[in-house]
Amino acid sequence: MNTVIFYAANSNEEFHREAERMAKLYDCILMGVSCAEQEDRHSRREKIKNCLNNLKEITLVAFMCHGWKQGIQLGFDLTNIEFLASVLKGLGSPKIMLYCCGTAEGGVDGDGGFADRLRDLSGFTVNAHDGVGHTTRRPYVKRFEGGEARIGGDWIIAPNSDLWPKWYKALKGDGDFRFRYPMMSKEEIITYLQTQ
Repeated sequence: MNTVIFYAANSNEEFHREAERMAKLYDCILMGVSCAEQEDRHSRREKIKNCLNNLKEITLVAFMCHGWKQGIQLGFDLTNIEFLASVLKGLGSPKIMLYCCGTAEGGVDGDGGFADRLRDLSGFTVNAHDGVGHTTRRPYVKRFEGGEARIGGDWIIAPNSDLWPKWYKALKGDGDFRFRYPMMSKEEIITYLQTQ
């Protein structure tokens, strides 16, 4: 197994459908996390921690759930993000994909928001959505490059870019690009879009 996909169960059905579609592309663990009212945030976090603690050398961890500037529906926010970062550090050097609305928002270029803080604390590359939209097809995506802490992230494809129409179309289409780009470098994404 080289990929883990967590999705919000008992929530928007699209999270489950898209998680299953993505799982067909990767050798992965697919885990639904109950987000029913009776499930508290602590039990959601523990379920994710217990799954990740048994894994090593994961290349991609994806989260599909509701999100906002300070957190995600699966039980993590800016008050406990250090816990998530420490659990992720045991996985090697995975890329993180937040298919969660608003997690790229914050100050300058998303600085101080959920995705930015997760990158700063873990050192891993984090891709995240800016604003509200479909869980995997939203084109407003910022990449917070791994390494040392820094200010915010950059658009994968900027909304004013000549490649924006192709990026938008590739994510909205029926293909699997929306699940593959988190593992692609920006140069690979640009090359792919230029051939479309």
